[in-house]
Amino acid sequence: MTILHPDLLRLERLYQTIEPEADEAIGLLLYPELRREGYDATPASALTFARTGGDGVHYSFLTTGSGDPLSWPVVMTVPMEFDHPNIVVGIDLREFLALGLRIGYFVLEQLAYDRDATITLLDQPLSAVISSETPSPSFDRALGLIASEFSITPWQDH
Repeated sequence: MTILHPDLLRLERLYQTIEPEADEAIGLLLYPELRREGYDATPASALTFARTGGDGVHYSFLTTGSGDPLSWPVVMTVPMEFDHPNIVVGIDLREFLALGLRIGYFVLEQLAYDRDATITLLDQPLSAVISSETPSPSFDRALGLIASEFSITPWQDH
C-alpha cells in the first residue's frame, strides 16, 4: 500500500547507510511498503511497517483519526499473547523509535508478557541492561544513527 510517511522514508534511507544485518540486530525489519498484516490480532485500522523477526510480532500505524501520517500512533501486535495482543508503543513513529533506543525493538514484545519487568529493564542504564552479551557494533551503530537522525533520546521513567 503506497502511503508516504516522511519519517518512515527517512528511516528507510538511513537503513541504506548501515550494515545489512543491523535491522535484524535491533529487531526492526522494515517492510518495503505499508501493508495490512494477516493476523487476526492486528487492529483493522492498522498499516504495518515493520516486524521484529520473531513469532509474528509487528509494528503498525493506527490510521484512524488524523489523516496526517506524522500523527499516527504506533501499535505493537504480539499475536501469541492471545488475551492482550496489542500495545500502543508511541504516539507517533519518533516516540516509538525513542522507546527502543536503549535495548532495541525485539525485546519490546516482552511488554505483552511481563510488563512490569520489561519496564524495569527499559528504565535501567544501558550498562545494566547488557549482562552477559555485548551488543554487536551494528546494533550500537544503528541505534546511534536513529537517535542522531531523528534528534531523539531514550524514554525516561516509563
